[in-house]
Amino acid sequence: MKSHPYLTHEEYTRVVAYFKTLTAFLKENALRTGHWEDFVRMCGPDLRRHPWQEQLYDRTTLRKIDQAMRGKEEFYSDTHDLLSLLQLQFDPITSDQRREVSRSIASQTGLFIPDKSIVQMTDREVDAAMMRLAAASVSSAPDLQPPEVMKFFQWNVPHVLHTAVMMHTLPGRNGRKVRVQPMQLPLPIFRLWFQERLLRTVVTRSQHAPENPVWFSPGGTPQSTRRFADPTEELRAYNQVLELTRRVCEPAPRGRPKGSGTFETREEFLAALRLVIRHVRQHNPPVTQSKVATYFHRVAGLVCGSDRQLRDWLEAFGLVWDEVRSSI
Repeated sequence: MKSHPYLTHEEYTRVVAYFKTLTAFLKENALRTGHWEDFVRMCGPDLRRHPWQEQLYDRTTLRKIDQAMRGKEEFYSDTHDLLSLLQLQFDPITSDQRREVSRSIASQTGLFIPDKSIVQMTDREVDAAMMRLAAASVSSAPDLQPPEVMKFFQWNVPHVLHTAVMMHTLPGRNGRKVRVQPMQLPLPIFRLWFQERLLRTVVTRSQHAPENPVWFSPGGTPQSTRRFADPTEELRAYNQVLELTRRVCEPAPRGRPKGSGTFETREEFLAALRLVIRHVRQHNPPVTQSKVATYFHRVAGLVCGSDRQLRDWLEAFGLVWDEVRSSI
């Protein structure tokens, strides 16, 4: 067995054959169990980012993956990143699984890879996934300039995902509130929920905790970027993060403008409205107040209830419908 980092041609050929057999097995299993879309989501985005991986698939499979992704590349890319980062937090690879993968590769290829070198995602892959998700949210808020805020959005990604298994309070029909666990939402809605909540988290943290050094790691653990002067300061910082988490899950604090309903600030309402208008424009044009009101729950995770509720929100934040619609 070899343990050095460079492979001979023969070794490389064995490794390619091993992974080609593995991808063929996963494809057949996905087709047999009705999980073809999950297989496309798992493999498709990586194929687009790393074309060299095409050698691990037969031409028919590559063609089918390409057909499935056509016109939905952003959706598959975003959901691939979301599910990968969620798994990193809530279903991380175990020591036993690392050892099993190491043994499998060794027995099939003759190459030894230490189990400590087998990771779910590399640091570079984690950073790239968070950056792509941050860019998608920034693109839905054109008034924010990416060079200045992209990193801030990226750092907030793990925090939002950390709340995905928590119960979120959302306004329901007839003024009633509903409790929803985002992880149980269909993927298209979960993706849009994430974008809206990331925007909300960035705005809320900027307003209420701009200097707080505590951030969530990609693994879902809150960590400080600096040492605290005393235990009181540390306790205050972590309590502030807990309060921010509550605001993400229950975004309807006291003191919001009269008639604004769910939204504490004008920016929060505009962030949600942009998502909904763009969704309607893409999937069910033309954009009307009635359609936007209907799609609010499906797209932004909020129940608008009626055209009147939408007009109340617009009035509460001093917005004119025609101007907002034409500017998005």
